[in-house]
Amino acid sequence: MLSSLIRQLGSASTKATFGIVVGAIVTFWAVIGLFAGFPTWWQTVLYSVSSSVTLLMVFVLQHTQNHQQMAVQRKLDELIRSFPHADDRLISAEAASTDELLELSELHLAKRSEATVTPPLPPSLRTARPNP
Repeated sequence: MLSSLIRQLGSASTKATFGIVVGAIVTFWAVIGLFAGFPTWWQTVLYSVSSSVTLLMVFVLQHTQNHQQMAVQRKLDELIRSFPHADDRLISAEAASTDELLELSELHLAKRSEATVTPPLPPSLRTARPNP
């Protein structure tokens, strides 16, 4: 329930309407400060609210990004699992230790370099070169 609420807040904060509402609130608060002569209580409330909102939004954004990353990882895991020749060790590689990731990286670099080497043409496709 809380996770869903946090994701909804993160999604709402990306909308233009949210920015307009925040801009209106800030403008309203500045007008109050202008008419009140920018007293100490006004500054204290401003600093407290802005610090609290900033801290809250950091956690909202972190939670939302973590949720999206987990969903993408599950989709990638399913793609890897569905291909018969795929390396199953890559499923949930994000949970592997640094040593395991380095080993996988070296293995796949070796496979990539093997794939980029141009194999010789079979004899049936070779053309005879004329002798000079």
